[in-house]
Parts: sequence; C-alpha cells; structure tokens
Amino acid sequence: KLPFQLVFSSVADKARQEFQKDYKPHASIIDDKNKLLRTLLKAKVTPEAVLVKSGRIIYRGRIDDRYAAIGQRRSLIGSCDLENALLAVEQNRTPEI
Repeated sequence: KLPFQLVFSSVADKARQEFQKDYKPHASIIDDKNKLLRTLLKAKVTPEAVLVKSGRIIYRGRIDDRYAAIGQRRSLIGSCDLENALLAVEQNRTPEI
C-alpha cells in the first residue's frame, strides 16, 4: 500500500471527526483550515482528489462516480477513480485523468 495523506479543508472539527468515524481512512489527515494547501493545489471542488508525486500533480479528479449530478446520488458506485489512480501509481503506471 502506498502511504498517503488526506487534506481536510473544513473548518468544522466535527465534520473531520465524522469523516474519520464513517470511512476509517488508512491515512493521516492534515487540517488545512487556512486553505493554504487547497490554494497551492488549486482544488476547486470538494471532495476533489489530487495526487502529488515528487512535487508534481499526477492526478486531479473525482474520487468516484457517486453523484450523477448535483444532489443526485447513485445507489451504486460504478467507477472508483481515485482507487484506480492509486493502483496505477503503485504499478508504476500513469493514472488516467
């Protein structure tokens, strides 16, 4: 497994704690309450995945296709884009964007 960190921009500690409880991520979480990393990485929507390797962004995109449109949540996730990008990096391939 690749080591990685999650950046959490919410100013609400409760939101981060609920995320940790619900998803139990196998990563440390960086609090970015001042939004410095978000600005540096030019993240525009949340959640947005940005993979950085050797100081270079190699993937920017969605985590999965959970939402068909704003407010329209799918009952089944068909594409796990972030997971696929992480697998590609682990296999020394370039992730699809």
